[in-house]
Amino acid sequence: MLFLRITFFVHFQYLRTLFVNHTKSDFGLASFCLKGNLNSAYRLSSIENNERLVGLKVLNRTWVRLFKKIDLSLNKNNNFAIVDDDATVIKQKRIDYIAYIIKKPVENYLCKEELISYPLPIHYKALIFLVSIINALWIVPLCLFSKKRIFYALYMYFIIESILSIFFCKKNKITTAIFSSIFSQDSNINFLLYKYFKIEVIKNPSEDPFAFDNSILLTDKLLICNPYQIEEIKQIKTIKTSEIIYALPEQTLDYSDKYSTKTIDSEKNTIGFYSSGSWLRKEFSMNYHHQGIDCAEQEDNLLLELNLFIAKNPIYKIKIFLHPLEKKSENALSKVKYYYSSKLSSIPFEYNDLNDHTCLSFEECDVAISLFSGSGLYRLMFGYKTLYYVPNNSFQKFPMDNTSLANINIGKQKFDEFLTQNLQYSEAYFFEKHKLNNYLFNNQNTLLNLS
Repeated sequence: MLFLRITFFVHFQYLRTLFVNHTKSDFGLASFCLKGNLNSAYRLSSIENNERLVGLKVLNRTWVRLFKKIDLSLNKNNNFAIVDDDATVIKQKRIDYIAYIIKKPVENYLCKEELISYPLPIHYKALIFLVSIINALWIVPLCLFSKKRIFYALYMYFIIESILSIFFCKKNKITTAIFSSIFSQDSNINFLLYKYFKIEVIKNPSEDPFAFDNSILLTDKLLICNPYQIEEIKQIKTIKTSEIIYALPEQTLDYSDKYSTKTIDSEKNTIGFYSSGSWLRKEFSMNYHHQGIDCAEQEDNLLLELNLFIAKNPIYKIKIFLHPLEKKSENALSKVKYYYSSKLSSIPFEYNDLNDHTCLSFEECDVAISLFSGSGLYRLMFGYKTLYYVPNNSFQKFPMDNTSLANINIGKQKFDEFLTQNLQYSEAYFFEKHKLNNYLFNNQNTLLNLS
């Protein structure tokens, strides 16, 4: 009966979202997100949005997973579970991080992509198969004619995953679920569904600003990863939570051994360009837009500014820190050499060691500049100078006015003058001048009582 009750309730609520076209209530906000009004469809590519039969493609993938077998082991004596979108994350690492932050053991892990392959009685599998056929009857026609076809196609995944994740939680007496993939379109509807079934939700964001993909965020408890997110919550009224849990970004422990006890002197007169690889995404027909902004074009503009700056100030040099996508293959690297040589043709430049992770190379430049890079926030955490390049024609919601990161937005300053000043500042003065001392690891660690 539990499985049937969850199935009918969840299915009905998802169908309701199709007919809700306002954002006056939490359900309206969740419906708005499901229809792709907030961010990209990370689980389907932008190319697939051009495929009228994408609904059938998702149906086929669902059936393949339905008949696949993946073992599941849950501890009924532990009432916490992490619910993740992506099977590629390092599972134990995330479990250890969440347990460290909430100061309670976490032993259960559910991957939404794998839920349908977990062990279930044959009659439950048959019901899921029936649900997929019923959904296909309305999803496939919508995908044929709608411009937002990939978001409707995702309903096929979301409905089944919500049913199964709630069922596994209730069956195994899990009372608290921690969501890590909170940018997913179903994150907020899942919060409301879990709430109905009396399962508390804690959301674990990345270090990125909420305004990018999480400006609508509904949860019982919310982990906060840096001071800027606190500033955002004060301004974004559609972030709703009953409680804030102060945390450090998930990757912090990967870098803290090297940087937490002392700041390694940076390479003076060196400007680091932190690439997002957007130009290569554009070339490979991958998604290179964010919030409607052509990030490839924005980074081209930044490289032009740097080219002109170095031409006038040859005592400085450029060091390029490649995005993992740019280092992924020999084909990508060959394109990298041509691209940067064409953009910085009149000045000398160099690459950071391709074998070194950007976040373990903070000392390799004096000031790093990016359109937006999460690595920049880690730089600030460990005491290294960082600037963002967001001109007036770029992101409208980042950095927000009158916030700490707005103080280091070179995109709205006189570029040469602002860059020269910050190159000349000591690290200590940089953080004091721009009111960033609360970003420093030791200060955050004290605040969070995580020492």
